[in-house]
Amino acid sequence: LMCNDSTMTKIPSDLPRQVALSIFEMNNTNVETLASGDFRQLDFDNLTTLILESCSISVVNETAFQNMPKLTYLYMGKNQLTQVDPYTFPQSLQLLSVRQNPQMSGLFTMSKDNFAGMTNLQWLDMNSMSINSKNLSADAFQGLNNLWYLQMRNSGLSEIPSRFFSSLTKLVVLDLAEIDYNYQPFRGMKNLSMLFLSKNSISQFTPNLVANLSRLSALHLNGNQL
Repeated sequence: LMCNDSTMTKIPSDLPRQVALSIFEMNNTNVETLASGDFRQLDFDNLTTLILESCSISVVNETAFQNMPKLTYLYMGKNQLTQVDPYTFPQSLQLLSVRQNPQMSGLFTMSKDNFAGMTNLQWLDMNSMSINSKNLSADAFQGLNNLWYLQMRNSGLSEIPSRFFSSLTKLVVLDLAEIDYNYQPFRGMKNLSMLFLSKNSISQFTPNLVANLSRLSALHLNGNQL
């Protein structure tokens, strides 16, 4: 079901209950809040994909997604999210995109509870989020045991806590392009095979930066000052 490009300000509640949706897409609307109960009027028991991009969403109630036991893919890019409470995102998610939420630096002020229980998550897209390095929590990714793809391109990072990525032992692809990060040696990511460090103003590359990445097969350094 698609409800795109409309002036609606809330999730529609007048859809027939007998319609069992697997994909619900509502982009380019004026919805600002996902409140508790907004989705309860719909049959989302079999919903696997929810796309809510380019809206004006700034607030998500921690129980907003509770009646979606099979939700696998959640896209919330290009909104106005400022913060997400712990346990808000469903534990069933395999893909989560919160890209281009410019005010969402608060996501990292929290601890590992922010992604608590999300052991099924495999792909996390946090590109273009204007993250304040001072707000980073060293254990923010702890518990994401199956994450294999992490995107943080153009996120404003300049400093990252030591061993910030070390708990991501199954990570295969890490995109840290366009962030001007003052790099420390990467540790813990024993399965990482592809690393993007493009356009980061790197002027000198030392082998110890990636010495611990034994399975690295592709390193992207284009657009630097080498």
